[in-house]
Amino acid sequence: MKIYFAGADSDMFINPLLAVGVKYALTSYEKWRVSDSVRFNSMPYNKFTSVIVDSGLFTYLWGKKSHINYDKNFYHNYLDNYSKFIETSRFENMRYVELDVQEKLGVDFAWELREKLVDRFGKDKIINVAHVIDGDPTDLIAYADYLAVSVTPTIKKYGIAYYYQYIEFVYKQAFTHNTKIHLLGVTRPGDSRLCYGATSCDSTSWFTKISFGSYSSSNYFYGKNNYLDIRSLDNLRSLLEEIETLKNVSLGRNDSERYRYYAAYTAFLHYQRIDPNTVT
Repeated sequence: MKIYFAGADSDMFINPLLAVGVKYALTSYEKWRVSDSVRFNSMPYNKFTSVIVDSGLFTYLWGKKSHINYDKNFYHNYLDNYSKFIETSRFENMRYVELDVQEKLGVDFAWELREKLVDRFGKDKIINVAHVIDGDPTDLIAYADYLAVSVTPTIKKYGIAYYYQYIEFVYKQAFTHNTKIHLLGVTRPGDSRLCYGATSCDSTSWFTKISFGSYSSSNYFYGKNNYLDIRSLDNLRSLLEEIETLKNVSLGRNDSERYRYYAAYTAFLHYQRIDPNTVT
């Protein structure tokens, strides 16, 4: 099972991940939709082993724009622009998550958008998405080459017991059909246990708290198991200087920038200690 470090949406986050050895990353089309493809293609995504590009629909379906009643025409246009974005990408190591609109606009419309995207790019480029509202996911699992399941919203809506029952069924069907499974939005270090059995999962945990604290509380991984339990700014600087010497890299030009390297490194080491296979 591989853990994709989410939030790799600019060089200020991509560079720390690459510097500390992260091989799997996730970015969002929504972050690049208002930018141009030239800037996107200038990013060093090719240095990762694999990158997942999320469709960015969370903002419109569940996030800050969810109060707006977007119609089918909006999503048809969104799909068209998303497709053009995919076509301009220079990266061969990317998979793109489909437009999973079934919770808001129905299962049939989700299938319509799904087939348009797959017909255009092939199943080997697209990650389909299953929701509980789809009903029995067997047909979707058989259809997909790579299938994502949303973890946190499922648990919040149906409970942890139902989630485990649901995902066990998904795993069994996926094994039968040789379908890869990705778990979306496993957002805390403790949630990594929910991933076992999947091909991959993703998490924003490594940088979630950076904007809310200093080096000592900049992410969920601070002081895990008394490991890298940094007590002062001098400790942090000393640690990063050791890493720079060891890896022959520069970990930021100022303390603010170096916090991101610290966050990436502690998360990487935490996952590595749980299971080295998750980050290699």
